Amino acid sequence: MTNEKLIRILKKVELNKNEEVCDGIYHCFRIIKNKVFDGDGKYHYSKREYEFLVITEDKIKKAIILRIGDIDLHWLVLPKYRQKHVLSNALRKGIISKLWPSIKSVTCCFDLYDEYDEKLSITNHLAEISKLFVK
Repeated sequence: MTNEKLIRILKKVELNKNEEVCDGIYHCFRIIKNKVFDGDGKYHYSKREYEFLVITEDKIKKAIILRIGDIDLHWLVLPKYRQKHVLSNALRKGIISKLWPSIKSVTCCFDLYDEYDEKLSITNHLAEISKLFVK
């Protein structure tokens, strides 16, 4: 799932319709329609339920963590809240191991505009806080 799609999902989440599992952390389930490309260049749409954690401060949505099955996580902090320890403060609460004990690692993914060393450093830091290893 792209960062842009995660941002759209985060903005649409209604906090009062989800369980607050820890101070400022909401556990959400949502059915999302995705475009799936076939090998012949055609595509179709597929609906699937996804599981998220929404990180808030004073009911302001600031970050989201997408659970990718039992194998990985995709986390994103809205740009105006980056470098403010939003995600690291939430992860220090141990919510990943409590809610998703089967997840033991994360993958550091990059896109064309990312600074490789900076992104890897941030991922390593967040993984360490969460007691996960980086693949």
